[in-house]
Amino acid sequence: LGGTRGARVLAGGQSLLPALRAGEESARLLVDVRHLEELRGVGRSAEGIRIGALTTLAELAAHAVVLAEAPEVAAAARANGDPQVRNLGTAGGNLAAGG
Repeated sequence: LGGTRGARVLAGGQSLLPALRAGEESARLLVDVRHLEELRGVGRSAEGIRIGALTTLAELAAHAVVLAEAPEVAAAARANGDPQVRNLGTAGGNLAAGG
């Protein structure tokens, strides 16, 4: 990615794809990271809760650890769009897009 000018990371695509279609963004290369399992999931760590960048909003909204230890995060994930958006949108994508 660092050596490819105009490369963009694609995961859920909820913000990037509409912006590309509208001509608001451009990309010479889209790098699909959806299958990088190490970037998925929720778990506990010594520092607190670990939320992988590719964890969907639906997963965040329903995860037992998030519900118990960070209910505000679960509520924010539930409030984000409709079920289709929550099933595709990722935690990392929402942070990157300012959502």
